[in-house]
Amino acid sequence: MSPIRYLAQGYSKLFIFSGTASRQEFWWMFAASTGLLILSVQLTILLPEIATWPLIALGLSAFVFGMLSVSVRRLRDARRSPFWLLAPPVAAVFLWQSSSIQPTPPLSDQSDCQQDQNPCKQVA
Repeated sequence: MSPIRYLAQGYSKLFIFSGTASRQEFWWMFAASTGLLILSVQLTILLPEIATWPLIALGLSAFVFGMLSVSVRRLRDARRSPFWLLAPPVAAVFLWQSSSIQPTPPLSDQSDCQQDQNPCKQVA
């Protein structure tokens, strides 16, 4: 099958999450979606008066929806659960939350001191 057929098959099933997808369909969809995203960003950078954020939004949505549907179908073809796609976002939220829970340093007696070179009064 030619790359054009794989892309036509992939984009015709853009919102279909059931069924399976071959390796070739997955990788051609990845290449085309990434290319569209890069093209939309480059056009926005090179032609800011013509191409604005809606073009980036269009490229990003083509990338996200294209890759999401073909990834779910590819995981089913590999006999894996589509819930594996949730692992990276869940891990990112867990790491973000665990990094934000840091112990705060104890307040010292000299917290009223100014940061300039004046010495603080010692409390007896």
